[in-house]
Amino acid sequence: MSAHRQRRRQFLRSTAGAVSTLSLTRLVSAERSNKDVSWLAEVQKPPAKSKHAPLPDLLFDGKGGAIQSVDDWEGQRQTIEKHWRRFLKTIDVPDKAPKLKVIMEDHPTGLVRQLVRYECEPGITVGGYLLKPQGSIRRGSLPGVVVLHSTVNHTIRQPAGVEGKPEKAFGLKLARAGMVTFCPKCFLWVGGGHYNQRVEQFHKRHPGSKGMAKMLHDAQ
Repeated sequence: MSAHRQRRRQFLRSTAGAVSTLSLTRLVSAERSNKDVSWLAEVQKPPAKSKHAPLPDLLFDGKGGAIQSVDDWEGQRQTIEKHWRRFLKTIDVPDKAPKLKVIMEDHPTGLVRQLVRYECEPGITVGGYLLKPQGSIRRGSLPGVVVLHSTVNHTIRQPAGVEGKPEKAFGLKLARAGMVTFCPKCFLWVGGGHYNQRVEQFHKRHPGSKGMAKMLHDAQ
């Protein structure tokens, strides 16, 4: 290989790396429109004592019988779902697929990573990261996974592999394993102020519903 070709390849590699770094920086800046919240330590601290009874073993029915077959589990699953729906009081809003608005896009090796916004409730938008293998449209159907972020200030940037510990970048890792992953932001981080304000606004729209019902709705 000539010295000219070697220099040209080195230049292209270095340029691609610079562009990738620039794209990642722009993704972080675009998503981090609000300052880190001041109440993070408050919500990371577990209560001293729970007022709720410990959850029972999922593989035993209400009479203490062991779940030993798929048919048994189907009945148990319906019972668990019924209890959770009654406890959470699911949100009553139109069930429709939201339209995604792409804010920014970059291309980690072999992937397309998009910062998007979508309407989770009428008139209310939330952000998320959509990750998929490059050329996935041509491959047909792929498994899809919703990846929720931890209770951290960098929220959706964590599972998308933009910021935080690499071992927590589950959305990025699963996309590299051939899946389409979606990482939505928890509603407590949407907007300024204390998280109690987000909860209060939610309760005005959906009296009696738990915050977890809102998180699950936005993820679905």
